[in-house]
Amino acid sequence: MNKKYSILLSILLLVFTFIYTFKINFDLSQKLNVMNLIIILIVLVLWLFSGYLLILKDVLKSSEREHNGIVLVYVLLGIIFFYYNPFPRPESFNIELPRITYFIVTLLTFIFFIIIFRKDKLLTLIFAVFVPFSVQSYLVNVLYNTSYTDYTIYIVILFVAIAYGINFITDKNR
Repeated sequence: MNKKYSILLSILLLVFTFIYTFKINFDLSQKLNVMNLIIILIVLVLWLFSGYLLILKDVLKSSEREHNGIVLVYVLLGIIFFYYNPFPRPESFNIELPRITYFIVTLLTFIFFIIIFRKDKLLTLIFAVFVPFSVQSYLVNVLYNTSYTDYTIYIVILFVAIAYGINFITDKNR
């Protein structure tokens, strides 16, 4: 396998793990369910493969408007599968991981995104999103402090607005 594709695959798996464990990361009462993880991974692989066939290979020979509709359906399905997770979670497949593991996954995802987008304008946006989540993950998973988890989304929105303002001010193409 080509080195570029193996790096891309490992980054996709890390991002998948971060997104899948997002709810578990900030709730001390939840456990990782291996069976549900495997089901979601299979759905994601099939989802990416069908998206590759429909959008990049253009199997249906569709117009730009139909491409946009397909992308919208895929994004909505992604939100359903990762946020609502409609698949079963058998209790016998729950495993207990050390809480520090979720913090490490959050940091690794953050570091990989910084490495990938270090020359883009997206770097400030990545900092705006991942710094609050990394701090919250540290508080919850290392210090076992869940008293500030309700404010993280508001902090992310504030940081994203600040990052947008910084990008707007520093934009040379205005």
